[in-house]
Amino acid sequence: MRIIDSASHLPETTLDNHYFSQLTGRTAEWFERVTGIRQRRRIANADGVNDLAIRAVAPIAERNPDALAAVDYIIACSY
Repeated sequence: MRIIDSASHLPETTLDNHYFSQLTGRTAEWFERVTGIRQRRRIANADGVNDLAIRAVAPIAERNPDALAAVDYIIACSY
């Protein structure tokens, strides 16, 4: 097994802690202090995780189209 390339894709929509502050009544600073996170990305309603994977692999296909023919597995993570 070997890694032949890597790529990533982030959804365009971002949500900062002020968004969650309005939902919960906690301050934006509280969210950053507790989680260490300032903003998050949100996938569009019409998209699924497979859509994100396809967008991440597209640059690899452009750089080296022949490399994808030998791929048996794609390792992905999402949170």
